[in-house]
Amino acid sequence: ESLQNHQLKIESNNISVVDFPHGIHCTLPIPYDWKVLSSILQSYVLSHSPGFQVQNQSFEMELGDFKVNPSAKFRVLPLDAKKNFVNIEIEVTSAKSDVEKLKISLPLSQFDFRFLNSELSPSEEWMIERWVNHNLKLQIINRSGKSFVQAGWPLAR
Repeated sequence: ESLQNHQLKIESNNISVVDFPHGIHCTLPIPYDWKVLSSILQSYVLSHSPGFQVQNQSFEMELGDFKVNPSAKFRVLPLDAKKNFVNIEIEVTSAKSDVEKLKISLPLSQFDFRFLNSELSPSEEWMIERWVNHNLKLQIINRSGKSFVQAGWPLAR
């Protein structure tokens, strides 16, 4: 509490306070999912990496008839160890509750993955799936009377 109220002076950038409404240190995985916790750890590490630059990569697809307030969600399909693509199924729901499923294949070369073997191991496949689930963001964009779904993800440079 003294640290949080700035009563305790600490001359280090390595200590910070994150105030959570629920849970304390080792109980945080109970009220919060790992996406929240890994985002906090990721931001801490990146804030102490001054040479690290993040750029956004994106891919857009036109939605056709889904023009009025569509929403989108995705799931990563199982990876094929011999393929160099991440397959993603996007489910777009219109304001009238019409559903359309789209599949996109994004090449692994468009991500920050560098694997030495020509065939992915099961743990590498799981790592890619977890990374995509955590980092891929979908956004609906309206431009010139048409709707597009944009898949975006960060790249380290």
